[in-house]
Order: sequence, then C-alpha cells, then structure tokens
Amino acid sequence: MRKIVKFISVFFIVAFLFSCNKKPDFPVCIYPTNGEKKITDSVFVLSWDCEDPNGDKLVFDVFLSEEEEGTLESYNQIAEFYESKTIEVKDLKDNTTYFWQVVAIDPAGKFRMNSWQFTTGEIQH
Repeated sequence: MRKIVKFISVFFIVAFLFSCNKKPDFPVCIYPTNGEKKITDSVFVLSWDCEDPNGDKLVFDVFLSEEEEGTLESYNQIAEFYESKTIEVKDLKDNTTYFWQVVAIDPAGKFRMNSWQFTTGEIQH
C-alpha cells in the first residue's frame, strides 16, 4: 500500500511540475538584423537569443527558405534539436532574400518560434 501511495504522490508531483512549465520566450534575432541587406560573406553565422522562464535547457530547430509565405514544409531544416544559439550558413545565392525561423523547444515539448529575413548582395567567393 505504501508503494502505491508513494507512486501516486510522485506521479502528481511530476504532473504538477509539468503543468507549471511555461513556454520558452520567443527567440530574438541577433545577426543578421531582421531585414538586413547586402550580406556579401560567402559563409556567415546566424545568431539568436532565447531563454526559458523556468530555466530549462532549450534546443532549437532552425529553418531557411527563399519563400516568405511558405509553410514550414517549404523551409529547409538546417538544424534539429540544436543546442547552440548560432549556426553557420553557406552556399547562399547572390541578390536573394532569405527567410529563417528558429523554434525554441523545452524538455516538456513546449515551444515558441520566430522568423526573420535578410538579403544577400554579390557574394564574395
């Protein structure tokens, strides 16, 4: 009987903790700034910041697309369950507008996402 009571107690504590879990904050763009134009580096780093109100460790899914109004399926996933807040991108086209999204995911599976854009100039090869 004690084992059952202990199990039920632990179950309710865990359920309570997960129900109190808040979604991560929305990711914030660091670089390139949203709408930045004339990026000419052949390789550069996308960077963002994001925190979790519960202090949970976050992972990130990162997507890149040339279509502004595309569905998530039209985006190219360049990282999945990624732990860093920076990612290197390369092989971009000249004079092209890119749209990128970051999805922040906490251990409970709660998530928030944000999207931004940048435009390349003549890429230096």
